[in-house]
Amino acid sequence: MLAAIGLGLLTRVPAEARVLVDVLPGFVLAAAGIGAAFVAATTTAMARVDHQHAGLASGILNTAHELGASLGIAVVSAVAGPSLTGSGLAGHTPTPVAGFDHAFTATAIAAAVLAVAAPLLLPSGRPASGDGPVFVH
Repeated sequence: MLAAIGLGLLTRVPAEARVLVDVLPGFVLAAAGIGAAFVAATTTAMARVDHQHAGLASGILNTAHELGASLGIAVVSAVAGPSLTGSGLAGHTPTPVAGFDHAFTATAIAAAVLAVAAPLLLPSGRPASGDGPVFVH
């Protein structure tokens, strides 16, 4: 949810934004939320993997993270792009900030939807403790 709040703050950045006051708080909250989400996703995905398959599962998980980040950047660029190139809606002169405003709004909505869906998608209960420590990375 922190990621959604941080991205929501970034949707309100004015054209004459000051980095420390207008931009930094949104990025800090988004980074904290995304960081916590990666830890939770990794722990959840690796908790029920057999020791002999942990390396493969970790590689697949990290590949999925990288592909997701690449896809996310592509979507954000596609949403922000028209304002950067000067093409936009007919009769509307876009500003460079407007494209990022739309991109951050799209990512804030996606983060909020995923925050609501996550409890429904995660397995319930705690994973088995096992015989001892598990080293997966």
